[in-house]
Amino acid sequence: MLSIPIKLNLPRIPRIVTSLPGPRAQGIVQRDRAVTSPSYTSKRNSD
Repeated sequence: MLSIPIKLNLPRIPRIVTSLPGPRAQGIVQRDRAVTSPSYTSKRNSD
């Protein structure tokens, strides 16, 4: 296999340009909260 070294000056951390969660994710979270029953139980570790 041929290996070609590539020297890229990539940032060590991601560059986040919007607040978290982003606008699409905020919409998904809001819709989920509107339709998920408050009595819905989540699976939790029983350690």
